[in-house]
Amino acid sequence: MPLLNYDSQRSNTCLKIVLSVIFVSISAFSEEELVLDEIEDAKIESPATQNKTKPIEKPATKLLQPSAPQPAASQLETTAAKPAPKPSTAPIAAPVKESYATQATKLILEKKYQQATEILWKNIEHLTETEMILLTKAHYLNKDYFETMKAANLALAKNEQNFEALTYLGLAQLRRRKDREAKEYFRRANEANPTYLPAINGLVEIYEKSNNYYELRLVYLDLIKHTGEKPEFLTKLCDINTKDGITEQAQTYCRKAIQASPDVPENYSNLGIVYKNIHDLPKAKQQLQIAADKFPKSDINQLKYAQFLEEQKNYIEAFKYYGRCVKINEFVENCWVGYTSSSYQIQKFSETLVGLKKACNFNKKHSFLGRKASSFARSSKQEDWAKKIDTLAEICGN
Repeated sequence: MPLLNYDSQRSNTCLKIVLSVIFVSISAFSEEELVLDEIEDAKIESPATQNKTKPIEKPATKLLQPSAPQPAASQLETTAAKPAPKPSTAPIAAPVKESYATQATKLILEKKYQQATEILWKNIEHLTETEMILLTKAHYLNKDYFETMKAANLALAKNEQNFEALTYLGLAQLRRRKDREAKEYFRRANEANPTYLPAINGLVEIYEKSNNYYELRLVYLDLIKHTGEKPEFLTKLCDINTKDGITEQAQTYCRKAIQASPDVPENYSNLGIVYKNIHDLPKAKQQLQIAADKFPKSDINQLKYAQFLEEQKNYIEAFKYYGRCVKINEFVENCWVGYTSSSYQIQKFSETLVGLKKACNFNKKHSFLGRKASSFARSSKQEDWAKKIDTLAEICGN
């Protein structure tokens, strides 16, 4: 019995151990399943939890690091994967050549007019109307007036109202001293384009030669009609009306010109001449003196005031302003004539000799001044000066 009890106890102990091991294994397996279930639940519930507390933070973007060079074998595989580009079979574009018109323009700017015309004539059948004018211009600048007319007529064949071609025809005729034909071309150009100044200037040149103030006035009135009262046109009308003796219009335009162009000397002196023409001598003297003193470098203003003073027999002041004129510009003939005539009146005979010599260089007809001066010297009992002046006058007249 005691032995049986011992065996029974032993068996019970073994059974307990076995059961304990089984229980522990089952517990461990259950715990592992529970942990896995919690992890899965955490993965499912995690986004909802984050949205309730704070916004999801994006992971920081990692800067791309330059990749390490691949091994030779890898590089060969990459190269083999991409086919090499085929060489282009398209022809390489040649540099753009300048057109003959562009070449001709450059040559004209370089004053190589003959070369410019040669290029354009070689391509005459392809020239546009504008390029025809370019050819005409090159001939005119080269003083080939016959060729100028030839080229201009080719341009007119394309457009009979081409005012540039008509103007070049007028200029060519003008240089050939055929004013009547030139005037007709300038008029046609002016009709085609009333504001084209080269054509207008051609007409002005012709009218000024013949002192045709009537036509000159119409030219500038027409310009004002089309472009407005520009200062240069007002100055021209001031001068034209003053010379033509149209005193009322002269006063109007001279005052407008002075207001529009206060730095133009002739406007002031012309207004003084207008006052003289209407016999308002005090105003004339005042205006002419203002003109001369305000513009001490204007030879024309010095001359006009000196002439006025000489007419008033104020020879001392006249000689002074004639002297200013010849110092400003020694090439003004009337200044030397006045210098001579005023100098002997105040018995400055040495200056008379200087003035007479200069005046005679312009025109031998001024020898009569010498005869008047020598006569005045004799009447003043200056025989020696009279003889010297006579000798110079004799040389001047021959």
